[in-house]
Amino acid sequence: MAREVLDRDDRLLLVLQDYQAVAWARLLRADVALPLLARARADRARRDGEEALEVVWLLHEQGLLLSAIGRYAEAEPLLRRALRISETVRGANHEDTAVLLVELGRLLLDTGRYAEAEPLLRRARAIFVTQFGSDHAYPAVSSSALAALLGATGRRAEADVMFDHAIEVLSRTRDRTYFGPSLVRRGRYRARLGRDAEAAADFTAALAEFEAVGILPTQRWAREAREGLAELGRTVE
Repeated sequence: MAREVLDRDDRLLLVLQDYQAVAWARLLRADVALPLLARARADRARRDGEEALEVVWLLHEQGLLLSAIGRYAEAEPLLRRALRISETVRGANHEDTAVLLVELGRLLLDTGRYAEAEPLLRRARAIFVTQFGSDHAYPAVSSSALAALLGATGRRAEADVMFDHAIEVLSRTRDRTYFGPSLVRRGRYRARLGRDAEAAADFTAALAEFEAVGILPTQRWAREAREGLAELGRTVE
């Protein structure tokens, strides 16, 4: 009985440690979150094994945080490791695997490695469409990143259609985590094409969305929206 109580308490402490680390990560407090994530992941691996789903989750969160603060070289091996474990444990066509495909694909997109990013994003989108249909937030998130890639590689007609559909779907979802960032991606794409009025509208809408959902002006996507407006010679309201 005593051993069972200790085991239960140990597991509870691990859960609390995991969530504390992730909470700081989602606030983009890298100074606090990164050591907490590393410790939580090491403790999880010792107790539950290197391929435990909790380890995958912590790898994912650590990779996302490092990507968000521009430390791509450190983020990439963590996301690749999480993806490999997810493919083995969850399966190649599981939605969690597809989420990791999107995150790794976006990292490659943001570092200009389009040829590597495209198959990952297309694979993720295919998994999501098969499981949820094309009018669901998950395929829309992958479509938004894929649209940015298509625009960057000169396939503008396909990019326009994919961006518009993805943003329309994301605007209707209850989880609006990716709506604002998708507006910023489309704004950057339109700005590159000289479509300044459309780009400014996207950046302005993104900032309104970030304010509505409580994203700080200093966080990455809000900062990029403001920079986009400044580059267009527009003032932020």
